Amino acid sequence: MTGERPIGEDDLQAFVDDRLAPARLEAVKAYLAARPVMAAQVECEIEQRRALRERLAFKAEEPIPSRLRIANLVAARRRRSLVRPATVAAAMAWLAIGAVLGAAGGAWWSSGRQGQTIASAADSAIAAHRIYVSERLHPVEVPGDQEAHLVQWLSRRVGRPSWRPTWAPRAIV
Repeated sequence: MTGERPIGEDDLQAFVDDRLAPARLEAVKAYLAARPVMAAQVECEIEQRRALRERLAFKAEEPIPSRLRIANLVAARRRRSLVRPATVAAAMAWLAIGAVLGAAGGAWWSSGRQGQTIASAADSAIAAHRIYVSERLHPVEVPGDQEAHLVQWLSRRVGRPSWRPTWAPRAIV
């Protein structure tokens, strides 16, 4: 063993492209001489390369398009990097506007609802106060066995005749 690395696909491709280092050239030639099937395949690839170069020779004569020149590619990359901060700033501005409008709308919505809730609770409290304030006998509780008395008392206090829904259960005595 000489300590050299074995011949690989990269060596064979470099041989086909005629870009193999002179130090490896003799080793690849010896490798191909010992393997006629591999040598035939490499010769086929060399012929394909030559045919492609002949067919596309006119393209090699054309000048490089301006969009593919290094200076233009670098300038385009710079323009893109300048656009990115502007895009981020616009997104942050829209986010801030949305947050401010959302907070203002939420405050407006809750202030309108809170006033209605407070007014409704206050009306209920006033109505309960009017019913129970002047009552000395039973300001809060009436036992369940005095249902008739409770209905009569509530009817008198509310100012409406007694009414019992058909679905309401009767007290069990």
